[in-house]
Amino acid sequence: MTNRPQHSDLDRGVAALRTGEAEAAKAILRPLAEGGDAVAQYYMGRACEAHVGPDAPADAIGWYRRAIAGGSMEAVYELGRLYRYDDVFGPAEKAEADDLLRRAARHFEKRAEAGDPRAQCRFGKMLVRGEGVAPDRARGLEWLRKGAPSAGTGWQCALGSELWSGEEADAERLEGLRWFERAATDGHTGAAYLLGASYASGDGIPQNLEKAVY
Repeated sequence: MTNRPQHSDLDRGVAALRTGEAEAAKAILRPLAEGGDAVAQYYMGRACEAHVGPDAPADAIGWYRRAIAGGSMEAVYELGRLYRYDDVFGPAEKAEADDLLRRAARHFEKRAEAGDPRAQCRFGKMLVRGEGVAPDRARGLEWLRKGAPSAGTGWQCALGSELWSGEEADAERLEGLRWFERAATDGHTGAAYLLGASYASGDGIPQNLEKAVY
């Protein structure tokens, strides 16, 4: 069994990562991760990816593999995603990516059906993208809509982004705008930016420069 870090330390590390302070996040998380905590190891992988540099992919992979050994299914997903989308990896990694994403999809589907909001969002996004499962955008959006109200502002912003980029421009973009606004109101700065950009572009919604500036 892994040692659990103090929540204050883990929370500080995650908060630093989410505000773009990758090096600060790594400094906070490293002792926890080296102590064997799979959650901290997972976030170390995320921090290594966020810190762009020649060693970033290799460092992230190492932490993700340690987190996977400790039972982190989020790390299973992230390693599969990294192998799938990064062009530096070859056929062996691409094949492993398929296996990892299928494994993650099975896990998150079960957790989604059990009522876990974050799992509902994760599985929904995997369905939209066809990661580990056959692509099914409509079903994926259903899961995202089900989980996003309770899963937090990050997932609300993610749902808004999926809706904004959809082909059903008029209907889905207006819904996406509402999710951006909900997340931005609760303090998600990325959602606030996307909300402003949406009002500024006026693409699929009425342009409103006053709201865009705000």
